Amino acid sequence: MENMIEIRELYHKYQDGQKLRAVLKDVNIDFEAGKMYAILGESGSGKTTLLSLISGLDEVQEGSISYQGNTISKIGYTKYRKDYVNVIFQSYNLIKYMTAMENVVTAMDIKHVDYSNKKEKAYEILGKLGIDRQTADREVLKISGGEQQRTAIARALVHDSKVILADEPTGNLDDDTEAEIIEIFRQLAEEGKTVIIVTHSRNVAKRADIIYKIQNGVVKQENRRGKKKEVNFEEETIEIA
Repeated sequence: MENMIEIRELYHKYQDGQKLRAVLKDVNIDFEAGKMYAILGESGSGKTTLLSLISGLDEVQEGSISYQGNTISKIGYTKYRKDYVNVIFQSYNLIKYMTAMENVVTAMDIKHVDYSNKKEKAYEILGKLGIDRQTADREVLKISGGEQQRTAIARALVHDSKVILADEPTGNLDDDTEAEIIEIFRQLAEEGKTVIIVTHSRNVAKRADIIYKIQNGVVKQENRRGKKKEVNFEEETIEIA
């Protein structure tokens, strides 16, 4: 399978009082098309920072992240976010006073996606995710958490990007709804997309093709057969003179 995302010698630091804290150091990972990845780790481990860098929401300080052989900086961060990746946030980031359908149409406008009938396309995408027209025409605050998450996924699918990134997409859902959402992500991977999920859920991890577990500054790669491989990922503290 083709590598969609390649991370090479990635370092990232942030200010922590009088210290610079390196949360990512010498990260080297490949994410292939047609696979679903889970990134596990405790709060503060760096997994959300890694997702932010892959999504282009944060700029790379040192090292590189490439999409199909071109670095994000060469592509341009704005163009990369607009054309090549879609992000599904933990809080869904839906516009609360709009209906599910209107939220999807708004995503089309933001992405500058041109359909002859945007409303019908929105209904079509939502329908594929199990949301009928009656539900699609309700304000998002009046639909269930699972339906809100499906709407957030629909927003991410308005542009046929090859990389889907999700931050704790099942964190607020019950077990049955979580299983349904996981299956949607599995289907997207089987359609050839690269799906990368930051999660605390072992249920999500069990359905992933590859797991990256971040613990005590180390990433352990584990495929579905249980083989493990350490990836360079550690934390160091640098005193500021």
